[in-house]
Amino acid sequence: MIPSFVANKLSDRAKVSVSIGDIRLRSSSITVDRIRVGNPAKYSIHRRALEVEKTEINIPFTRFFDDRIVIDYMSMDDMYLGPEFESPRSSRGNWQTIMNNLKASTSKEKADAAAKGKPKNVLIIPLVLTKLNIDLVLPQGDQR
Repeated sequence: MIPSFVANKLSDRAKVSVSIGDIRLRSSSITVDRIRVGNPAKYSIHRRALEVEKTEINIPFTRFFDDRIVIDYMSMDDMYLGPEFESPRSSRGNWQTIMNNLKASTSKEKADAAAKGKPKNVLIIPLVLTKLNIDLVLPQGDQR
């Protein structure tokens, strides 16, 4: 139930398909299995923009109530990242579209939090990525 709720919320905000296999909550950590993030419709050389088999987040639950959220340790294991770009010299691509969608969908919440004097900042020390596979896609379908 929680994985579907979180995946649907992320999907609505990013405007791409998102699926999550499982989420396990503990008092001092969160484990997320099988995150899959699809590509925006315009970018379809690869089915997915991101896949992560396992994400571990070490953070006491009470820190989510702080103005500055500090995550003691975060690891993402067995990752696939598929950036697609509109041209070899352009920064415009699937990830820019996804991030712009997220920014647009959360701007009202951020403005409301700032107006109340309660903006949230997140700091992750450290973020560890293991088994990272990146397929860089250029407009002609060239992969590097």
